[in-house]
Amino acid sequence: YSQSMAGPYWIPKGSNIRGFDNLAEAITAVNTLGLSGETTFYIDADLDQSAAALPVLQREDLTANTRLTIKPSPGKTPTVTLTGSPGLDIVNTKYVTIDGSNQNQGTTRDMTFLMNSATGAGSGVIRVYNASSHVDIMNLNIRYETATAASRGILVDRASAATVSPSNLHIINNAVGTSDKAFSDGIALWGNLPTLPVVDAVVADNIVYAGRRGITTFYVKDQFYYDNEVYVTGQVVNNIWHGG
Repeated sequence: YSQSMAGPYWIPKGSNIRGFDNLAEAITAVNTLGLSGETTFYIDADLDQSAAALPVLQREDLTANTRLTIKPSPGKTPTVTLTGSPGLDIVNTKYVTIDGSNQNQGTTRDMTFLMNSATGAGSGVIRVYNASSHVDIMNLNIRYETATAASRGILVDRASAATVSPSNLHIINNAVGTSDKAFSDGIALWGNLPTLPVVDAVVADNIVYAGRRGITTFYVKDQFYYDNEVYVTGQVVNNIWHGG
């Protein structure tokens, strides 16, 4: 592709009219070409991205009219296997939706992001970083394969040198971890300074299995948390910092 993108793309492309061989190629295209309209990446089969970390998703000019959505194709239940720390990194990027339902406006959890990394997931299977905003993570299964990858499921964070924290976030109806493979921290929202809080987040209807903290916050503002099920399993050796 040589011009900005819009509309549906399938990953892998297969016999579909257009698409990409893998998610790394698709993210690179967004970063390089940009989007001229609402764009959906349909995950059409299992993807093994564990050979190398995905490129950082960083395109600062996305708007409500050029939102990027990543979701399964109708009827498909794919697993996306990731490596690195984080697995999928969204940095200084607005208007991104990761929707695990294979239905239009559905609530089924049909897509799994599976971390399989010898270096762990200290920065999260999914990280939303710095000036990112209007990011929705919903209807997703978030898992890990090896014990070294067990740090965090979803991390919303700000680097120490950054002057803006993430804002306007929806983390809805995800299943983070399992009873036998719990993340240390399930969902973390960290502004890290009282003057730069994570602002306007809704965390609702999630099922979280954690060895230490199910949902953890550090300098946030205008947050809504409701109808989450949090199970602290005690799998982490140092359980001093339990959280609800």
